Amino acid sequence: ECHLLFWKLDRTSCVSLTSSVLISISGHLYFIGCDYKMPSAHLSMREEDVVRLTLEFLQNRYLHISQLSVERESGIINGCHSDDALFLRQLILDGQWDDVLEFVQPLEAIDAFDSKKFHFIVLKYKYFELLCIKAEAPQPATKDESAVEELVKALNELEKYAPSKDSYSQLCLYLTLPRLQEHADFKDWNPSSARVQCWTQ
Repeated sequence: ECHLLFWKLDRTSCVSLTSSVLISISGHLYFIGCDYKMPSAHLSMREEDVVRLTLEFLQNRYLHISQLSVERESGIINGCHSDDALFLRQLILDGQWDDVLEFVQPLEAIDAFDSKKFHFIVLKYKYFELLCIKAEAPQPATKDESAVEELVKALNELEKYAPSKDSYSQLCLYLTLPRLQEHADFKDWNPSSARVQCWTQ
């Protein structure tokens, strides 16, 4: 239903409507507008679609801890993935880095699979978590030495797959930080978000 509205405007009038036209007749401004009443709309959505929209919102806002909690409780994951892809995704989200590398071994024979890049990304995130664990969970001297040895081992593995010497040197630099989060690039770092980022790469 639409009603045509017609007003004469003086200098103090202020009109702000979407569907409107201003005309001048004999030096006077007149406003012609349409008073349109929108019909009521009913939107019906499945519960699963609402959950998927929620997951997409949380991911876009980088609220990955909340995103993973909703996934676990609802059993719903955004995107169309094969069973193998979902299994690989879960290994990454659980931080099972060695199992991740073992799982993709059959793919290394495929030319289209960039094994070097994949290994670098996975080992890099594994290294970040080792740095975080070492800094935030102080250990007795013997265990601390073991943690350092594990970090050095991870760096040695990364050196084989690093795309450049500069990228590898940057990873070595993180080892000198008291806490990984003290670096500007990692101020909001947490394992859950990092694992989601690893999967998306």
